[in-house]
Amino acid sequence: MAFGGEIAHRLLERDLDFLVKAVADKRNDHEEVKRIICDKEDLIELMLDDPKLLSKLEEQQDEILLISPYLLFSILLRHVRRELKGRTHTLELVGRERVAVFDVSRLNNLLNDSKIINYLAELLAAFTRVERGFLVFRMGGKIKAIPFNALDLESLLFITELLPKGECYPLYHRIGDLCLFVVGILPDHVRKEKTGRQAREGLGLEEYSRLGIHYYKKAAQHPAAERFDKEGFLERVADNFQLLTKPLNILSEKYIGLKRSQWFAL
Repeated sequence: MAFGGEIAHRLLERDLDFLVKAVADKRNDHEEVKRIICDKEDLIELMLDDPKLLSKLEEQQDEILLISPYLLFSILLRHVRRELKGRTHTLELVGRERVAVFDVSRLNNLLNDSKIINYLAELLAAFTRVERGFLVFRMGGKIKAIPFNALDLESLLFITELLPKGECYPLYHRIGDLCLFVVGILPDHVRKEKTGRQAREGLGLEEYSRLGIHYYKKAAQHPAAERFDKEGFLERVADNFQLLTKPLNILSEKYIGLKRSQWFAL
């Protein structure tokens, strides 16, 4: 698996239709354009950066229902990247106040890497559908089943204590992704709606951030990473966790807003 790569293989036929009609709007040979770009990563990258895509979505909201979540978030994240290039600072929550942090240069350098943008789009698309069920295991000669919800941090952390460490790579990775998603897209939810174990232990944004960094690093250091993450991508995500939450915060506040419960499997 190449994190953040192979955009062309992630786009559906209807995604290509939307992309070509929106960007190559002066041409009438759209099928030919699709044929040319279908496996050209560099051309698709250029088209995804075209501001006309966001205008098209704003003009015709129904188009959002026709394209894949991956394309939708790819378009929105690239628009956020363009916005950030015109800023001098980002805002960071300290206590209950937002303070200016002059880290835009570092953030822009990070987002200029298409692998980072594509990974964030993959991550967001993954949370539009969430696995739920039961994990069945044997303990003390008895068969037990515990509820499993891939959007529930508590259950994921509990399961990591039960499974052999050699099988935990996907769980470590998922916990990292979940924490980045929550801090980036649902920060208000964490601050206002602590329940159960979270309420008892005071699991807030700082703890989500700490756990996200910790488990991304555990995934990066897991033996399975030699197969799935040879380039050390997850280590890079861990090292830039706080920076990566900022474009997600902007995306959540300006472009998703009340649609969060519609777009994600919350």
